[in-house]
Amino acid sequence: MGIEIKVAANGRMVLPADVRKRLGLENGGKLMLNEGEFGLQLSSISQRVAKAQAFYEETSRGMPSFTVDDFLAQKRADAALEKY
Repeated sequence: MGIEIKVAANGRMVLPADVRKRLGLENGGKLMLNEGEFGLQLSSISQRVAKAQAFYEETSRGMPSFTVDDFLAQKRADAALEKY
């Protein structure tokens, strides 16, 4: 689903109220803008944090005290197994 947004000559644009509400930006806030192969993507900081947390949960293998050192050790062990 797409939403048409008008961009003013000075580069300003207005996000519709329902979009701001879904993103938790009713009282203003910041968005991240990424330009990729298929166009632009806007995301809120909370969406980015949630994505990072989901990535951590996936890579930590469900161990809440999994540290960076644990992660690196596991990756080295995985790589050693792949060599043979």
